[in-house]
Amino acid sequence: MGLEKDTQNVFEKVLLTFEKLKDTLLFLRNDWKEESPYKQSYVDLPMSFINEYINTLNVVLKNKNYSKKAMDGVNQMIGNFTRNFDNPFFETGKSELIKLLIRDLVDSSRTLDKLLKDHESIK
Repeated sequence: MGLEKDTQNVFEKVLLTFEKLKDTLLFLRNDWKEESPYKQSYVDLPMSFINEYINTLNVVLKNKNYSKKAMDGVNQMIGNFTRNFDNPFFETGKSELIKLLIRDLVDSSRTLDKLLKDHESIK
């Protein structure tokens, strides 16, 4: 039971992190002006992925799916996002927050790696 609860906690943390990223990017989209140091498309592309990830995590949590496959999937989702996310928002005042949120995702991925090892050792 402990492993499932730990996995649930990580999934919930990842969901909250993606929701905070979404809120931050929505702020940047709404605050955008012609003279902004980033293009509006820099917000739109990650938003589509974030929305997809939030929906997926909500389904996983609703179905209480804490299997190895779900853990692998969430870990892969985090890896894909952090590898492909470019942070062009250096001059916006949101750059540090975005860096912290990305770091939180990486930390959650490391925790999932550990839980996956624990999952394997139980078998």
